[in-house]
Amino acid sequence: TYRPKSIPMRLLLRLVVLVLGLFAIATAALAGSALAAPADSTGYYIFKDMRAGAVTEFRDRRGKLVSREAHAAHKGERQSACGDPRYKLAGGRWRDGFPSYLVNVRSSAAAGLDGSAALADLVSAHSAWTSPLVTDCQVPRSSAYQQHFAGPTEQGASTALLELDGLNVVEFRSLRGTFCDGAVACVVVYSEKGRFLEADMALEADAGRFGPGMRWSTGDRTDQDEFAVVDVATHEWGHFAGLDHVEKSPELTMFPFIHDGMQTLGLGDVRGIRTRY
Repeated sequence: TYRPKSIPMRLLLRLVVLVLGLFAIATAALAGSALAAPADSTGYYIFKDMRAGAVTEFRDRRGKLVSREAHAAHKGERQSACGDPRYKLAGGRWRDGFPSYLVNVRSSAAAGLDGSAALADLVSAHSAWTSPLVTDCQVPRSSAYQQHFAGPTEQGASTALLELDGLNVVEFRSLRGTFCDGAVACVVVYSEKGRFLEADMALEADAGRFGPGMRWSTGDRTDQDEFAVVDVATHEWGHFAGLDHVEKSPELTMFPFIHDGMQTLGLGDVRGIRTRY
C-alpha cells in the first residue's frame, strides 16, 4: 500500500508563515493603496480619523469609491513640534471666499457634554487655523484662511450620508451605517474640480465604541479615557481647510493618531495652512 510522505513540521510551518505573509501584504496593499483623484474630479473627500490611524477616501457623486489611502501612525524621526516642517495638502481647497459654518449645539448632549462648553471648544479649535494662528513656534502667525461661526442650527451633518444641503455643519451623532462608520471624527467635503463647495464635520457621539469607559471631554487633555473635543476638532478643522495627514510627524496636529496637544499647531501645520491659502 502506498503511503504518501508526510511533510516535515518545520517545512509546514514555513509554508503557513509564507501564505500568511503573502495574505498580509496583499491586504495591506489594498488597504493602503492610493489612487489620487484627478484634478477635474467631482465628488467627496472623506477624512476618517480612528483612535489610532486614519483613512482618506475620494468617492464620486454617487458614492462609488475612487481612491482610498490608509494612514498609519509612524513615530518617524521624533522631531519637535517646532522642528518638523512636514505637511500634506488634500486635493482641493476653498476658492470663492470662505463660507460660514454652523454647529448643532443640541447634538452635544448625545455625547454627554454641556452644549455651551462643547460649542466653545469647537469654535476655539477652529480659531487655531485663523489669524493669529495658535502655535508655540517662532513662525509667522498670520493666515489667509478665514471661516466664520454663523450660529447654532438644528440641521445635521448631511455629507456624512453623502447628501448636500448647502450648509457646513458640525454635529455629534452616531456614525454607524454612514460612510464615516468606525471613525472617532470625520470630515466630508464635497469638491468640484478641486474647489470645495460644502463640508461637514461629524463626531461619533458614542465614544464608548472605542474602549470601555471612553468618553468625550471639554477639558484640554486627551488621554486613555477621554477625547478632548478641542484636540480632536482642531485636527478635523485642518481637514476642513484642505490638509491631509502627515504620517511620520507625531508632534504635529495633522498626525493620524488622536493625541493630547493637537489644539496647538506645529511648524508643519502652520506651513501647510499658509501654503494652502
